[in-house]
Order: sequence, then C-alpha cells, then structure tokens
Amino acid sequence: MERLESAWDRCRTAFELFRPDGQLKDRLCAEAEIKAGLSELTGPEWRTLRTFLTDRRSLAFLDRMHQRLEAAEPREEWREVLAWRWWRRHGGSSNPGPSPLAAMAYALAMHLPLEDAEQAAYDRIAAILEDTVRASSAVECRNSVLRMQQSRHRRMTQPRLDLKRLYWNCHAFASGPRRKKCPYQALGLELPTYDFWTLLQYDPADLTQELSTTAIAA
Repeated sequence: MERLESAWDRCRTAFELFRPDGQLKDRLCAEAEIKAGLSELTGPEWRTLRTFLTDRRSLAFLDRMHQRLEAAEPREEWREVLAWRWWRRHGGSSNPGPSPLAAMAYALAMHLPLEDAEQAAYDRIAAILEDTVRASSAVECRNSVLRMQQSRHRRMTQPRLDLKRLYWNCHAFASGPRRKKCPYQALGLELPTYDFWTLLQYDPADLTQELSTTAIAA
C-alpha cells in the first residue's frame, strides 16, 4: 500500500506549477513525473486513472500558462525571476539555492522593491499564475477523487473503499498552492467540518439534512 501511495504522490506532483527549486514546471517535466508514478500503478483497477493522466489534455493548463507568460513578459530571464518571486511569496522554499538566478530572485523577493515597469510585469505574471493555480487545482482534485474510485482492490469491500475515499479527500495538502486545503475544499464542497474523524461521528441522516439545509439557504 505504501508503494502505491508513493506512486500516487509522484503523479500528483505533476500538477504543481513549480519544481522544488522554484523553477516553472513544463509539460516534459510533468509527463516524466506521471510516467514514473504510473510505472507502479499497473493493475486493471487503475486503467481509468491511467487513461486520464496520459491524456495530453490533462496537462494543457501548463502549455497555456507558458504561452501566456511569454506574451506577458518576453524576456526569459525576467519571466523566470518574477515567477520565482511569486512562488517565494506563496509558500515556496526559503532556501535561495546556489544558482545566480535563485540568488537574484531571492533578493528581488525579499529585499528589493520593483520599479514601475518591473511591478507591472510582475502583476501580469502573478495574475496568470493565480489563474493557472485554479485550473490545476480542478484537475488535481478530479484526479484525487478519481484515484479513490479506481482503487477497487479485489479483496476490499465497498464500505472500506468509501472510508478510504473519505479519508483521502479530507486530507489536506502539505505543500503547494493548495496547502492546508483538502480536495473537497478545493472543489468547493461545503461540509460542516473537513476533519475525517469528526465527520465519522455524524449520523448520516443528520449530515444529509444539514447539507440540504445549507444548500437551500445558499
């Protein structure tokens, strides 16, 4: 089971916008991560998930992101630095790294104010990255829900599958743009709580009634 969880985590990271060093991720990098993860998810129960993850449209948001970023800031060096600045300000690592690009980006992010033209370029890039985060969140959360639907091991009963699905979709991401949010939250599903153990204490009828009341009030 741990091997499968590790493989799934590898696939999931493909939908993050940045590499661990703060560089923007591209299709080739994401496809390599998916390929590595899927090498362990080989059973027939993973067929639907594999089909979805290997569909080129799953990573179309990365292609659009790079096209929009190039149009917003044609200078590659500034595009990378300003994107790094955004990443650093949205939960990226505080370690500037050894490369000159990382050192320059760290100085920009932490110390130097931007001039008007630079600030305008940063604002354009930030808007694109924020839009892309929302797009990647939708894809990743769909993957998370789909993943649990595909984990139908032969000796696992339906109630146990439902329990696993609830646990993982209430499990908050530890890093990335969806840090401290679970798949249900990112999908906009309103629950009285997203704590797995607390939800288990709810009477199903009471929970259904509470959700129905919330939906009517909205």
